[in-house]
Order: sequence, then C-alpha cells, then structure tokens
Amino acid sequence: MMMDEDVEQASLMSFNDRPRAFPNMRSKTYSPLIFRILRKLNVRVVSIILLLCFGAIFYMGASTSPIILFVFIVCIFSFLLSIYLTKWVLAKDEGPPEMVQISDAIRDGAEGFFRTQYSTISKMAILLAFVILCIYLFRSLTPQQEAAGLGR
Repeated sequence: MMMDEDVEQASLMSFNDRPRAFPNMRSKTYSPLIFRILRKLNVRVVSIILLLCFGAIFYMGASTSPIILFVFIVCIFSFLLSIYLTKWVLAKDEGPPEMVQISDAIRDGAEGFFRTQYSTISKMAILLAFVILCIYLFRSLTPQQEAAGLGR
C-alpha cells in the first residue's frame, strides 16, 4: 500500500519538484588541452599567425587554380556567417525558468550522447588506423618499386 501512495504523490508533484535522475554533464569543468594552451596565448599574436597562415594558403591557392581560390573564399564566408549566427542565437532570451529547465535536461542528455558517440568512434578509428598500418607494413613490394630501389 505504501508504494501506491508514493506513486500517487509523485503524480501530484510538479515537474520542478521532482529530483533529476541523471547527472549534470555541465558540472564538470573539463576543457581539452589545446583550448587551455590557446587561452594562455596573446590574442593578437594568435590572430597575426592565423592571418599569415590564411594569407599563405590564399596566395598558393590563387597561384594554383581559380577554383581553389573560389572554394577558399566560400569557406571564409561560411565561417564568418557561422560566427554571426552563433552570436545572434546566443543573444536571444532563454525563456521562462520552466523552458530553461527542460532545455538543460535536453542539453545534458545530448552531451552524454555525443560523449558516448565520439568515444566509440575514436576507438574504432584508432583500431582501423592500426589495421591499415599493419596491412601497409606487411604488403609485398611491386616490381616497379623494387626496380626503383624502394624498400623497407
């Protein structure tokens, strides 16, 4: 009989009063090593280095093919558009507290899902890279490779 009362009480509770049954993924303050290193660098130095790299790529692309130049310009435009859209979305109001609570639950679930997916994919990629490496190392040389003096 006690169980029936608990079930009935739970149905009378509002969504906000119920305890969360899943861990909060955002409570962990983990950031990848590359982001921690980049945060310590001077923003102007990183910007200048990036501009020089993009300028070199732009110059090589322009001297090689107009198609590469076009693709590079489209990529830069798309990147700038994504920055604009990100700022636009993040400037919007999150909504009432009930909506924020639901979106937090969805976000936590999505973060857990992506963490599981990326860990599985990375393990499979490492295994596949090792298999490809083994196949490459133990392959037989073609007559053309032997004639050219290529060996192990």
